[in-house]
Amino acid sequence: MKAFHVEWDDDASNNLALLYLLINDPNTIWPAQYRADRKLEQRPRQAGSELSEGLWQIIEPPLKIFYEIDEAKRIVTVTHVQLV
Repeated sequence: MKAFHVEWDDDASNNLALLYLLINDPNTIWPAQYRADRKLEQRPRQAGSELSEGLWQIIEPPLKIFYEIDEAKRIVTVTHVQLV
């Protein structure tokens, strides 16, 4: 059972697709995203680390994913993604 719903904003989704095209081994992108999403669905605070007030990151190689948590709505919004 999911504790949170994970949403990727348009910029993060587009950037993920671009990384897929640029990385040497694109087959590592989707599994890393899947693992990160599953962790964020369950326990977003324990899955990552807080960078500043309201901005979090999770590292799931080869990705570093930045996100925000809305506790009231039980939503995690991914705002940016880059390569580690």
